[in-house]
Amino acid sequence: MLGATDRRLKAVVAQVPTISGFEQSRRRVAPDNIAALETALDADERAQLTGEAPRTQALASADPAVAASYRAQDAVGFCLQELPQEHAGTTASPSAPPARHMYEPGVFIDRISHTAAEDRR
Repeated sequence: MLGATDRRLKAVVAQVPTISGFEQSRRRVAPDNIAALETALDADERAQLTGEAPRTQALASADPAVAASYRAQDAVGFCLQELPQEHAGTTASPSAPPARHMYEPGVFIDRISHTAAEDRR
């Protein structure tokens, strides 16, 4: 975002795996699971407002009985590979609502290109 809003910058380098939280969530969540996801996120938010700890879920699982962010076999294999214990495969759900509804860095892309030439005019 800074590269799109601060004309003093001379260069912008970024590696951004997600440029639209909404579109990313559409790819990650099957259409028939969206209502259940929204219900679970709402319940978690209400619970946190009463002092409960944020809920977590598996990052990846091939087991349909396990709540997980990723189900594709390649994602399951990658996410569940052996790692040191401090990198266990769970993710906190509180990041999901903001990422799903408010994380949209892609809207700034058009504001970055050609800024140096425009500023010299």
